[in-house]
Amino acid sequence: MATLTPTPTLTPTAVTLTVITVSGTHVQVAPLPTPFPSRSGCADNIWRRPEGTFVAWDPLYVSYVTSASTCFAPQVTSWWLFNSKTVSAYQGLGLTFACPEAYYTAATSVLSSESLQQVYCCPSQYGFSSYEQISHGVVPSQCTSVAPAGQVLSFLDVQIVDGSPAGNTTSSKLQSSATIYGVPVNGFNAISNQTSTLASSTAPPGTTDNADSSATAVASGPSGSKVGPPLGTVVGAAIGVVLALIAIAFAGFVFWRRRKRMMEDRTPSPGTFGLENMSDHDSVRPVVQKYELYTAEQKHELSATVDRHELYASWPATSIYELHGSAP
Repeated sequence: MATLTPTPTLTPTAVTLTVITVSGTHVQVAPLPTPFPSRSGCADNIWRRPEGTFVAWDPLYVSYVTSASTCFAPQVTSWWLFNSKTVSAYQGLGLTFACPEAYYTAATSVLSSESLQQVYCCPSQYGFSSYEQISHGVVPSQCTSVAPAGQVLSFLDVQIVDGSPAGNTTSSKLQSSATIYGVPVNGFNAISNQTSTLASSTAPPGTTDNADSSATAVASGPSGSKVGPPLGTVVGAAIGVVLALIAIAFAGFVFWRRRKRMMEDRTPSPGTFGLENMSDHDSVRPVVQKYELYTAEQKHELSATVDRHELYASWPATSIYELHGSAP
């Protein structure tokens, strides 16, 4: 196997820098306004650090394999290899920023106090695992992928030899599954005044999304899907519609019951012809009259017998109604 020795740390690319304030800290940022073109073979540039961690899409890989420098935009390489002692170095990307073509927008967060949007980008086929501030020299856990047991993995194996790192390219069949960490590319965009929100990730096809559960809005994934409304808003709107329908149905039921009761009160009971409650109306008084029914100049009584039937009202002043007629 060929032994590779690291090249000197790359110097930052000369670009126009902008100083912004993030959470009270001044940060120099360089613009990355357009997606950096994708290059074939870059996804295979995996190396194993001396402690045994697999890392992909790492600009530090260029220190061992210089031909891999075309996989990264110069701004990204300088950002990742930032050295605070280098005056010309910068610490971030922005204020115009776009994910590289080989990456996707995994998540976004809005810093309303600074009118900034922070964009989190992960390599394709790497899932978004967590929100974190990048600490150089520490393996980032933002983007991860899992290689299953039995897979033959080719990588650059870096070991410390005589106090200096040296790497050998090798292939190995994994005895157990292994996590591969993809180096993210994050940046800032200037935005108008907005409410601070934290957006969850949409994992690329074939990966598992382990996004922070506190997320409230969905960001676009590698397929370019659009940002959707918060789940809480959708659920709240659905609950509001259901409650409104229940209220309308209840009001309709109450109106129907009241109308039915009024109709029943107006309908006279059989055999009484509406006289059952006459005692409650003092203003109603009968006129004492005798009613006779005549048919063909003959009197006919309504009953089958000659007996006289008298009708009595229920009010104090007794009135007698007589019906005269002759038996047939």
